[in-house]
Amino acid sequence: MATSRLHQLYELGQSVWIDSLSREMLETGELARLMQEDAVVGVTSNPTIFEKALSSGGWYDEQLREVLEHENDPKEVFIALATED
Repeated sequence: MATSRLHQLYELGQSVWIDSLSREMLETGELARLMQEDAVVGVTSNPTIFEKALSSGGWYDEQLREVLEHENDPKEVFIALATED
């Protein structure tokens, strides 16, 4: 396999991080692939990234239904969803 440009950066001592995270990335293996093939070593997140992940694709729907059965505080609902990943 050819060395990616990101691997070349890593070999020069640069840590490669991505500014994105979602359950989809975890469950489909996309994050693992990025780590293996592109030398990604870290992930950052922020409220906007979580909002995008939670509102697209349905990856959180089942857990959201379960959490809402016993929790109605929006902050606690968010914490339950975010800490699972």
